[in-house]
Amino acid sequence: MEPLTAGAYATLAFTKAFEKTIEKFTEAEAEPLYEEALEIRHRVFGENHSNTVSVRENLENLRAKVRASNFWWGKVLKFW
Repeated sequence: MEPLTAGAYATLAFTKAFEKTIEKFTEAEAEPLYEEALEIRHRVFGENHSNTVSVRENLENLRAKVRASNFWWGKVLKFW
């Protein structure tokens, strides 16, 4: 892997700041941001780097949370 360039360091700094603020977004707003962060980390660090894996796991957790929420809302709406 090539050494990180100044642009790669800037990207890393951006994604670190992004992770600290992502919790303020709704799930619908957060998913595309996580997808973009995952794409950036994959490009900069590679698929199996711990930073890439961390963002991938966060995205998977977010999607699981959305699926669970949709499941229960479906049950509630059927009840009404």
